[in-house]
Amino acid sequence: MKAWVHHDTGTADVLGLEDRPQPRPARGEILVRNRAIGLNPVDWKFISRGHAAWEWPHIPGVDGAGDIVELGEVVTHLRPGARVAYHNDLLRPGSFAEYTVIPARAAIPLPDALSFEAAAALPCPGLTAIQAIEKAPLWPGAHVLLTGASGAVGGALLQLARSRGWIVHAVCSAAQSARVLRLGAATVLDYHQDDWRAIAPKERKTSRLTPSSIW
Repeated sequence: MKAWVHHDTGTADVLGLEDRPQPRPARGEILVRNRAIGLNPVDWKFISRGHAAWEWPHIPGVDGAGDIVELGEVVTHLRPGARVAYHNDLLRPGSFAEYTVIPARAAIPLPDALSFEAAAALPCPGLTAIQAIEKAPLWPGAHVLLTGASGAVGGALLQLARSRGWIVHAVCSAAQSARVLRLGAATVLDYHQDDWRAIAPKERKTSRLTPSSIW
């Protein structure tokens, strides 16, 4: 198979497209033919830093989407050909390849209407948003201030917060305000304005919810 690999740490320039052996799934694993892969900040951070547990050369990438090619032993809840997305362990060979072996428990079944490209962009930011919102013990009707609302994590947080009945005051650029309002924000504040903090809604005590610092 073709795979992007690196033999040392560094910038993205250390990656090279090489021929690598196609992996086989072990017990409790599945083999996925990748149709799209996600690009996340954590991928580039680990390419630059590496990990003591890696075997070199290493194939990076935590997120991907594709169809199942092969099932390992004891995997009975999935079938070959099924469309899945996944968030893989950072220590394993990753998604920057034609094929990736993942634990069967990491497979996320996809509806037919969701494209592989969209699905591959969801796992890392979506799981980050879920972990963040679970740490905010708020009530329906609570007012929250969400910074970074137009990003991948922020957009997921906004929609999760609205599903819980929270009233979200979003901070983003003016260019993204219409999209953020469509996602359910009650108000939008442009962080390019020097006084955006001073004009934030004050009708109730507001909790601060940020994709990067809540946990």
